[in-house]
Amino acid sequence: MKLLNKMNSVFYRLFFSYAALLLATTAAVGATSYVFFTSSLNAEVEKVHARMLSHTADQLSANVLGKAQKLYLDLATRADVRYFFDNPIPGHYAKMKGVADDLKAIAALYPDIVDSVAVYYRDERAVVSSLQGVSFLDSIPGKVAVSTDWIERADRADAPMLWIETRRVPVNVSSDGAGAELVTLVGAYPYNSAGRSAKGYYAVNLKADAIADLIRISDETDRGQQWIVDRSGHTIAFGNSRLGAMAEESAEPLREIGAAGQERGSLSRTLGGVDYLLTYTTLPYNGWRLIQATPVDDYNKNATAIQRTLLLICVAAIALGLIVSQALTLGMYSPLKSLLRTVKGMFEPSEPPSGKHENEYKVLDRIVSGLSVKVGELEMTVQENVPIIRHHLVTGLLNSGIAGPEELAERLRLLKMSWPEPYSCALVVRLDDAGAQPLSVGDEQIVVYSLVRELEQAAECFAGCTCTAVAASSNEISAIVRAGEPNERLLAALAEKLFAYAEERFGVRPAAAWGRWVDRPLRLHESYADARTCWKYRYFMPERRLFAWPACTERENSRAELPERLTDEFAEALRARDGERVRSLVDELTERMGRDLLSADYCHEKWKQWVDAYRQYVKQMNLKLTDVVGEDSLDRFQRIANIRDFREWLLDAVRQTFRFVEERGRSRGSESVERVKAYVEANLGRDMSLQVVAECVRLHPRYLSQLFKEETGIGFVDYVNKRRLEAAAHLIKTSDLNVEQIAGTVGFNTPAYFIKKFKEAYGVTPKTYKFNYTVNP
Repeated sequence: MKLLNKMNSVFYRLFFSYAALLLATTAAVGATSYVFFTSSLNAEVEKVHARMLSHTADQLSANVLGKAQKLYLDLATRADVRYFFDNPIPGHYAKMKGVADDLKAIAALYPDIVDSVAVYYRDERAVVSSLQGVSFLDSIPGKVAVSTDWIERADRADAPMLWIETRRVPVNVSSDGAGAELVTLVGAYPYNSAGRSAKGYYAVNLKADAIADLIRISDETDRGQQWIVDRSGHTIAFGNSRLGAMAEESAEPLREIGAAGQERGSLSRTLGGVDYLLTYTTLPYNGWRLIQATPVDDYNKNATAIQRTLLLICVAAIALGLIVSQALTLGMYSPLKSLLRTVKGMFEPSEPPSGKHENEYKVLDRIVSGLSVKVGELEMTVQENVPIIRHHLVTGLLNSGIAGPEELAERLRLLKMSWPEPYSCALVVRLDDAGAQPLSVGDEQIVVYSLVRELEQAAECFAGCTCTAVAASSNEISAIVRAGEPNERLLAALAEKLFAYAEERFGVRPAAAWGRWVDRPLRLHESYADARTCWKYRYFMPERRLFAWPACTERENSRAELPERLTDEFAEALRARDGERVRSLVDELTERMGRDLLSADYCHEKWKQWVDAYRQYVKQMNLKLTDVVGEDSLDRFQRIANIRDFREWLLDAVRQTFRFVEERGRSRGSESVERVKAYVEANLGRDMSLQVVAECVRLHPRYLSQLFKEETGIGFVDYVNKRRLEAAAHLIKTSDLNVEQIAGTVGFNTPAYFIKKFKEAYGVTPKTYKFNYTVNP
């Protein structure tokens, strides 16, 4: 019985097969053996490789990559983490500490694979990490407190999500190279942004050892190799310590596999002087390649030995065939035995029935069959992630993120969706109406998800119409509407139905925009770009709620312009400080921007011209903008949401400027008059023309004359004569100067004119005035 069990093994079966064939005909057996064992064994090795790679890929997806993706989604859906993308940190340090504590708690969920999690807030130049806490990148000029390589890599990327290959990351800038080998998943916020257009990033740092442990070969004598590489051929992890010696020779095959267009495949290469069969498959989530390499050098050597032996057998006796067949059997069986030992060590299959020796291929088949349970678990995981796959489908189509029909078909298969409709259109709904009630971030999310569900249900009310919608952000919905034919009325009716539900249920007034109808799903990014273009006209028509591409494209393609006189008249009205004219011109500008066929880009450019005209006026008045308008007004300028806000801000800024200029004019007028009086007192004996004095105080003579009379109640010339006569009277009383001398001292050209003016002022001549003062001092 034991002998029969042993004969059930592959070894004995191979031996008797070779012996029988060699005895029948040496040449036929030799040729058949070579072809059969070379081709079938390689095929069997590839088959086993495929199963092993599939299982290892499932392990990586479930135990590392899937968990990393789940942590990223957890970060992306936390309102407290997203809060500082749109709000400043100063004044909210307690909330920021709460975010740091949350990151520590998230990282602690999977301590065996996660090194840390971090969030980068671009506007605040801050990084919050589960390891370092809160770090401000600009806190010390020229010195960064934390590693920022993942931020720099994400800024250069053109995708909302990025996997960064294994590299050594220092703990901090002073760690002198010490750190950990990490693999990083980086995601942008908002999700549909990329590079420097993103407000920040989420990062999940995975331990490279956690990935390497899953592919590490425990048997050091096994020459098999396993790699994980990215699309560029960079090594993420390897499962054998001997791989370092083969790094240069394996670089080119790894790059070739990384760049391969197929999801799975195999190729043969020589590495380190040994022929290897390299079989690869593509990992989900990030597209990395998992590679299994098995040396086939022994097989090739044995095949050569077979050929040589067959030649010898042809010359020698049939008896030698039995010895050769045994040697060949041992040579072919050894790799299979080694492979079987490796598989048993990795997957620990159940023990075979007691007392029976199982065929090695049956053992492998039983092991692979046992993996079906794990495949079922993976299918359950896929079902749990249907909302995420659905979100990726919509955003991928709208942002040209799906490579081709094969990828689209695969995603539809995972969602169990069909796409029978020939036409589709991108629809965008936002909760940004100025008249809507303000909502918290949490309430916005509830409203958005409710509107997503209602939008899909509302589409079912229209024959031949299907809608797939997702929440693009906390206040925006991205949807794909499918129909049998292009139908603008259908889109308008669908949007109106959604508006009615939103107002009745939540008291909000959303707006919608859509692009052109396209005849292929992979062209939906064109329709989405059209919808985003339509949104630009929301700024100039805030009272409208529907923005259809056919209507907006006429304005977008228009080359019409506003008369240049409006800008010139606005600048002239500012210089004239004509508030009513300014208001009239601003009203005309805002009305025509909303009514005329003007492109949005042209309107924004004209908008900037008027702001520049206002700033130029402020500069001409020798003022600074911060002196004229307060901080509240400058903050309002940054928050302008539509043309109505712009009108109110501009009119308010002009009013403040006119008021400031008027108050400054009154203050400077009194100061100038005092300077004129001081000049008169110091120069009574000199030429005192209005022109000379105006030049001294840097005012126009006509303006100085008007200002002086308003401040003193007397004309400039009369004031000068009055002060000269008063000075002359004083000299008459206190000095012995004669009339001619006094007249010259106080600035009169002739004594006669002096006597005439003195008599008009005092009723007597200077001589009589002095006599009277002498008699009655």
